[in-house]
Amino acid sequence: MTVRVYPMTAVRGDYIRAGIAFAIASGFYAVGLATGEVPILMAGVLIFVMVASALYGLLAYTRHRTRIEQTDDGLVVTAWRRKAIPWQDLQAIRLSYFASRRERRSKKIEGEGWMELRLKGPEGTVRIESTCEGFEDILRPAVAIALEKRLSLSGATAANLESIGISLEPPPRLRVSRRDREAAS
Repeated sequence: MTVRVYPMTAVRGDYIRAGIAFAIASGFYAVGLATGEVPILMAGVLIFVMVASALYGLLAYTRHRTRIEQTDDGLVVTAWRRKAIPWQDLQAIRLSYFASRRERRSKKIEGEGWMELRLKGPEGTVRIESTCEGFEDILRPAVAIALEKRLSLSGATAANLESIGISLEPPPRLRVSRRDREAAS
């Protein structure tokens, strides 16, 4: 069993962004309350920003505490609840690519974005971002199982897999001769 996590370097920026947004909004709100000059619309906007940044920080915390246990039989992802995806019960796989703002402006793929793997099993869907350590070590067996089970892949998933060098050819099946099977018995 291999345990995978999101390292602090993967979530540090999210924590900082959430903290700064919350601090600025709450600072303006506190100053406005102290002076008594906060229009109702401005107060609503500041409260919205505080709630949104707190939720963003909570999402970062959830990702940081997520634990992915990988075995030969499948994955067990534990964040707030536990979800198991046994490989034999894999129902769907999707790999999405999200470009950074700079990539969208220049309309070039420079590799600054991130990927998200979605695996669907009987207990629900798990999402794993490429910032997780060992992301490709999770992705490769999932793709191999999906190809073996002949699950359909979207065009975007196929293009994303090919862009990172993962072949979509199903693994060759080993043919075992009758003599070899009898020798193994």
